[in-house]
Amino acid sequence: MDPLSPQSANLVTAVQALLVRQGAAMEGSSLLALLGQDVEVLLQTLAPGGVKLQFPSGQTVTAQGELPYPEGTQLRVRILPPVTGETGLRLQLQEARPPAPPALLLPLIQSEAATLAARLTQEPPLPELAPLVRLLALLADGPRSLPAGEQLQAVLQELPGNLLSSLGRTLGTGGLATIQELATSLQAFLQDPQKAMPGLSAEAGLLDAALLGAKGESRDALAQQQVLRFQALIAQHPEIPAGDRDALVTWIRTLLQKGAEETPPIAKAATAIPGARTDPGARSGSALAADSLILPKLMTALQSHPGSKAELPESWEAWIRGSLTTLANPAISPREAPFHALQAKEGTAFFEIPLPWAQASPLQIWVESDPPEERGRGGDATQRVLLGLKFSQLGETRLGMAQGSFGLQIRIWTEHPEALEREKESMKMELEDLGKPVDLRIYSLTQGPDGTIPSLRSLVVGPTLRALG
Repeated sequence: MDPLSPQSANLVTAVQALLVRQGAAMEGSSLLALLGQDVEVLLQTLAPGGVKLQFPSGQTVTAQGELPYPEGTQLRVRILPPVTGETGLRLQLQEARPPAPPALLLPLIQSEAATLAARLTQEPPLPELAPLVRLLALLADGPRSLPAGEQLQAVLQELPGNLLSSLGRTLGTGGLATIQELATSLQAFLQDPQKAMPGLSAEAGLLDAALLGAKGESRDALAQQQVLRFQALIAQHPEIPAGDRDALVTWIRTLLQKGAEETPPIAKAATAIPGARTDPGARSGSALAADSLILPKLMTALQSHPGSKAELPESWEAWIRGSLTTLANPAISPREAPFHALQAKEGTAFFEIPLPWAQASPLQIWVESDPPEERGRGGDATQRVLLGLKFSQLGETRLGMAQGSFGLQIRIWTEHPEALEREKESMKMELEDLGKPVDLRIYSLTQGPDGTIPSLRSLVVGPTLRALG
């Protein structure tokens, strides 16, 4: 049921314009008897300039106006008298209950990324998901020791004004520093492990437990070293009241301890992975081997890279391949696989997958290729891929790739294109190593009239798949 909200006031105005003129199929006297009442009607068809509605009695009327709902929607409308100068009765929408979407199309209506993430975090792990759960354990970075970006700013906003001023003087930004300036300075101070504990390194942006050997005692020792550094720094400012100094030291210690305990929700499944085993009797012949998604080249890349696993192309390749394989396998994903099988008949594919890294939004993927009748004489099909993802530095980003007889076309739309422009030439040179002509362009991705950027899934939802008839 879709009850109207205050934001739908314009919709109410539009629906009030639905007019039932004299001479409609249903006798005017029957409608007049319902004046002021709420009536359940069925939206039968959409016609040019009007809609055909069926009343509980079985009688139908054709009303002038438009409705933003599909055929088969159950409506509750209120019969209103004509306005001055009009002769037709008005219908005011009270509720709309669109028909349930076909089960096969649920991945387009509901996020299959959220569903897969929930299945991966289920306790105990599902046997059929053992391969992907094992890959998750390998790729997921460990707990963070400090909130990042907007999270840190939100935490700072909870501090009283006097402590914010004292923190600014401690960090050298001044007593009138903004929340954003304080967050940047505090992050720069706490993410310098070379001063906190010699011999340790940090990934760009935040301290990561994976870089510290994933040992709880190492994280605790590092946090204590950072607290001591902060105590030494604030002691250099005798003008700061003693009460403020003690309160800020306690706040820093609590911040670090809380961050060390936090784990990305999807990564929590890793704790139960060693005991996960594929049930030999469960869907035999279709289930994947437990370590089938962990390829040697991934292990080689991980062993030679001490930083965040999200920095490795091999990590992305392994996770995307593993997730798509899981969602397309009817023995593992009976809810999603039929939809993807139908799309394959169309020469298209849409997937939405969770990512194993903290603060990462789901990755949306659209793939399509030219049908045989649209290919050139050479028979080479043009293959296109569009990716949708939100990055912390770039914002909402869309990456389009097309490959055909023309070579390789790359289009990047992002909220902050300036951050990529300086890397454009190096990216182009790396792509040219594939041995094909490269056309790389970077564009600005801007918000629409409603102030939002449409998700890839909202763009994919459109005409019914031809495979569905």
